[in-house]
Amino acid sequence: MIPSPPRAHGLPITGHLGSGYRNTANPRDAIRMGIDRVEHFPGADAMPAGRSAYASLVELDVESCAFAEIAALYVERNVHFDATLTAFGYFGAQDPGVFTTFHDEPKYLTPYMRAVLTGRPPRRSIAKFERIYWKKRETLKAFYDAGARHQVGGHLQRAPRHPGCRTSSMCAGRTAATWIACCT
Repeated sequence: MIPSPPRAHGLPITGHLGSGYRNTANPRDAIRMGIDRVEHFPGADAMPAGRSAYASLVELDVESCAFAEIAALYVERNVHFDATLTAFGYFGAQDPGVFTTFHDEPKYLTPYMRAVLTGRPPRRSIAKFERIYWKKRETLKAFYDAGARHQVGGHLQRAPRHPGCRTSSMCAGRTAATWIACCT
């Protein structure tokens, strides 16, 4: 059962979910319990519980019956899917056509912390996260094509200008420490 205190205040419920592996929550189960938004992974049989969601994701087939079934459940229950593109894009090649500075966050840091960050070498790209980033873009597009509600989210430092998001308007908002552009 989804916790009722947020519901009592009219707030949506969002979950960072996995595949069911090692007692993580599979989004299919959370959707059936009434969750409003799912972050990271689509779930159901498209994400087998016998291995981690990260291991399953890179092999996810968006043309499969398993994916079609979970996408249909998202549509039926009006659940948003957030692929959290930037969480993985940060560790990839960071295509400048997609990633841009959203807000000058360092201005809120102390001079010491700004100096520490400025002195760090650039982050190296991690091949696994680069593959996950591209798979998440493919997954997000498949959700869009299935008619599911989705959003493009990540951290405040950089916001994606997602080339696969073909909607005419974007709404920006902050949810805790997450920046979200709703593509609905």
